[in-house]
Amino acid sequence: MAEAKRERVQLDIPTRIRDLAKSAASRRGLHLVELVLVALQHEAKEDPELVRLIKDELNTRRPQGRPAVKED
Repeated sequence: MAEAKRERVQLDIPTRIRDLAKSAASRRGLHLVELVLVALQHEAKEDPELVRLIKDELNTRRPQGRPAVKED
């Protein structure tokens, strides 16, 4: 299956809120975007397609940190 087109989303929020949200995400072992997706998934219970797409996205995201270097 071809990879879906990716879009960037900007949040227009005060720095203090962003910092606290990043801290909350970090405590859960997530990036801020993953925390937003989890919250959206929770709020979109009545839209099974959206819930499925978010679940798939969260399952296929690369882990945090630098990519592993492949040894030949």
